[in-house]
Amino acid sequence: MTTKWEIANRVSNRIKDISTDLGSAVLVEYVEDSAQSIESFTGQSITLTDIGSKFHPVITDMSTLYALQYMSNVGVSYNLGRTKIDKKTEIGGLTQQMTVLESRVNRQLNMLGQKVNSDTLNVSDTEL
Repeated sequence: MTTKWEIANRVSNRIKDISTDLGSAVLVEYVEDSAQSIESFTGQSITLTDIGSKFHPVITDMSTLYALQYMSNVGVSYNLGRTKIDKKTEIGGLTQQMTVLESRVNRQLNMLGQKVNSDTLNVSDTEL
């Protein structure tokens, strides 16, 4: 049995230097939103207390997209002693990762039985 909390943990494990703003509760909300979107695309029902294995990859990837989009919009900077780290410089890498994940999510949705075109999921235009 896989729960929405376990999927949220998978999302957290996939993101290097995940923002502290993205706690478990926020990631679970992304999982819930992803599941609802997938249900709308496919017409299939997803139980969040026992998520079927065929939904794991697409829910995880879509939730990861939401989290990365949040991180790319935040662009946090901080200092560690004399070293200044500007997260804005990492946005290019996040954008590339989001592009790859968008493509994967669309392929996964196609495999679940709902045909989508490449513009169906455009997370970069979505505000969270």
